[in-house]
Amino acid sequence: MRKYDICYSCQADKDLDGLFEVIVFAYGVPKTAFKYVQGIIETIENLFYGKSVVFTGTLTSIQRKDAMQIIADVGGIPENDITLKTNFLVVGQQNFNVVGKGGLSSKQKKALQLLEKGQGIEIISEQDFLKYIKLWMNL
Repeated sequence: MRKYDICYSCQADKDLDGLFEVIVFAYGVPKTAFKYVQGIIETIENLFYGKSVVFTGTLTSIQRKDAMQIIADVGGIPENDITLKTNFLVVGQQNFNVVGKGGLSSKQKKALQLLEKGQGIEIISEQDFLKYIKLWMNL
């Protein structure tokens, strides 16, 4: 079995410890460096992993379908509507002709209502979403 075959099988299984062991063995890289990177990867994956994520507004840096696919790729659950199960609302640019003077979409209003009732929804900007995703993609 070639080295990259081993690495590929570890990645496919999401077996990060196995992947790091192979890299440490194959390339002689200090394990402490990979443990640090592993912690970063797990933090980013865990941020959206198993979480329901909804988008509102126009995303200016990425198409919505691509953003939803990224959420699915990291183990999240892309949704179209705010529900009691929603964990994240990602807010893009709002069209004031649609949302009016208040500037809040119906999804934002519903998320805020649920927050007031103690629901754990985190509202983040498109820019913050992209920071998390770019960090994950560069690792």
